Amino acid sequence: PYNFKGLNEVERIFIFGLYKYYYGTNVNYSSVAAALKNAQSKGYNSAFIVAFKKGQQITVQEALKNQQD
Repeated sequence: PYNFKGLNEVERIFIFGLYKYYYGTNVNYSSVAAALKNAQSKGYNSAFIVAFKKGQQITVQEALKNQQD
C-alpha cells in the first residue's frame, strides 16, 4: 500500500470482505506503543494495537503475559 502519510511497513489484508491495514511488526511492547503514537500523530486516531501468536490473533493482555513468561 502507498499514501499512508509517510508510514512505512503498512500491510493490507482482505478478511471477511474487508481490508484491514496493519502498520509495523515488533515483539517489544514499548516499540509497538511508540508506533501507535506515531500513527495517531499522522491522523490515524482510531488506530489500535493488535497481537498475534503463530498467525492467530490474541489479546494484547495475553501477548504481554506471554512476553513475561
